[in-house]
Amino acid sequence: MPYAAAHLAAAITALHGEQQAIDRALAALTREQEAVARLQTIPGVGPVTAVTMAVCLTSKEFGHPDQFIAYVGLDVRVRESGQQRGKRTLSHQGDAELRRLWYLCAQANLRSRDPENPFKVQYARERAKGLTSTGALCAVARKLARTCWSLTKHDTVYEATRVQQQPASRSETAATDRMTNETHELHESHETKRNE
Repeated sequence: MPYAAAHLAAAITALHGEQQAIDRALAALTREQEAVARLQTIPGVGPVTAVTMAVCLTSKEFGHPDQFIAYVGLDVRVRESGQQRGKRTLSHQGDAELRRLWYLCAQANLRSRDPENPFKVQYARERAKGLTSTGALCAVARKLARTCWSLTKHDTVYEATRVQQQPASRSETAATDRMTNETHELHESHETKRNE
């Protein structure tokens, strides 16, 4: 490769310049978009993942975090055959790039220096259950994805103390959505009557 270095130096310099331009554009987008900035408050979620997930979560309607987890392919399925029974693996049915980003976020999250990081606690708990390092990282990636879904869906900010709370069941979520819609309709009808 020493012979090619002189010929490739200009191309490498040009690629570094393009990468820096893309990084500046992502930084500008992060400042402009509230959803992206909100996702970046989660330890381990950087600008690339925040932009990608904000676009994914706002362009598609995921009514429940399980739908988003399945879309990404981080959901767990039981695989059985004649030789193996009850083996749990990832479905790998979703977008491989999104799944890769979540895995990398989980790794970055565990490297954070925050002593009260709830994701580190979850990783240690999953390892204590006997999961491999990869399996425990996938569990953390699932929790990160659920957290991002929640922040985007409910327009809330990241709070480390709320991460370990269990999400509402689908029926509870549907009932809450129904009540919210009914409240909005009632408010609109009162406004209409008041304006008449």
